[in-house]
Amino acid sequence: MMLFSRALVVLIGLLSLLSVFQHWFAVETLAATRGIEVVGAIGSANIRADIGGLFLAIAVFALIAAWKRSATWLLATWLLPALALLGRLVSLGIDGNAPRVIEPILVEAVILTILGAIYFYWKKCQRVCKPGSVHPEGIGDHSSSPCLATRVKQPTRATGRRMPCAAPIRFCSRWGLPCR
Repeated sequence: MMLFSRALVVLIGLLSLLSVFQHWFAVETLAATRGIEVVGAIGSANIRADIGGLFLAIAVFALIAAWKRSATWLLATWLLPALALLGRLVSLGIDGNAPRVIEPILVEAVILTILGAIYFYWKKCQRVCKPGSVHPEGIGDHSSSPCLATRVKQPTRATGRRMPCAAPIRFCSRWGLPCR
C-alpha cells in the first residue's frame, strides 16, 4: 500500500509538471482549452507566473512528499489545489454555473480526496514507524523485520564461565549522577 500511495503522489506531481509546461510554453492553446484569453505580453507573463507557478509548486511539493514519504509535504501539496478549489467555488457563487465550470471542480475534488486519503495513511504510518520501530508491512532495515531477523544469529553465553564483576557505582552528586 505504501508503494502504491507513493506512486499516486508521483503521478499527481508529474501531471502537475505537465501542466506547468502547458502554461509556460503553450499559452496560446489555453484560450480554447481552459477559457483563458491572453492579452499581450503581460497576459502571458501572468499566466506563466500565477497558474504555471501554482502547478509547479504542486509538482515540487508532491515529488518531495513522495521522495521523503512526508505527510507534511503532502499536506502542503493538498493545500494548493484546496485553495484553487475554494477560488472556483467562490467564482461559482458569484458568477453562477456556466458550461465547463463543474469539470475542473470535480477533478480538483478527486485529487484532494486522493491526497487526503494518502495523507491520513502516511500519518498513521508515521505514528507507528518511529525511528527504530518495525514497519507495519514487515519491511525495512530494523533487525526484527522478517527479511533481517532470519539472518541474525543471537549471541549466547558460554556455560560455566563467570562474568567479571563491575566496580560498584557510587553517587557523587546530589542529583544522583553516577561516577566511578
